[in-house]
Amino acid sequence: MTRMVSLLIVICVVGIGERAGAVIHVGTMAGVNFSELDGRYSWGDPIDFSGRTVFGGGLILDLGLTERISIVFEPMYLQKSGKFSERLFFIGEVTARPTASYLELPLLLKFSPVRGVFCPYLALGLTYGFLLESDFQVTLEDNSAVVFVKDATEDSDFGYTFGGGLDLRFEHFGIFLETRYTLGEHDVWKGGEVYSYTLDDADVTTEGLQVLVGVTRRIGSRPGS
Repeated sequence: MTRMVSLLIVICVVGIGERAGAVIHVGTMAGVNFSELDGRYSWGDPIDFSGRTVFGGGLILDLGLTERISIVFEPMYLQKSGKFSERLFFIGEVTARPTASYLELPLLLKFSPVRGVFCPYLALGLTYGFLLESDFQVTLEDNSAVVFVKDATEDSDFGYTFGGGLDLRFEHFGIFLETRYTLGEHDVWKGGEVYSYTLDDADVTTEGLQVLVGVTRRIGSRPGS
């Protein structure tokens, strides 16, 4: 149902753009995600996560509805991660770095208060992520191993995103710098059996600050331009 609604929104927006002769920019982007996890064990104790810096990158479709307002679709590969340590009896301190990779689909409303070569803007919207892979990097003293835990991770993540940036736009192409904060609303960890071991359930949500740099090319123009 969520995918059908998203598809209908995109179709409607593109239809509006075609009728209005809107300016359309397409491009690519890449950057980093200063990722955080927030969680509690099933028995209520908090998980002491610290943040990690991971990767994000993808494509951009910017459909201008008016001179200052546009709809932006940014399908991207995005990693979400964190780190925590536990001292286990008879074993010592174990450090785990859970990392989940998503096909992230942000849909944003973008507002630029001024037009010209230098265009600061604000953006806010929703984002939906489809899980691609999930693993734990576990370290004990000088030894480490990677455990794949996709079966113990929820298939999707949903959240709210907002931020802003600066467009440097020329006649046919542009460069932009964007910073967005994303707050996840879904519990992304369900636990279960992995490699014949049962992993406890926990309540874990994601958040992150993405810093992205990209380039765009104009493929449409308004009537009379």
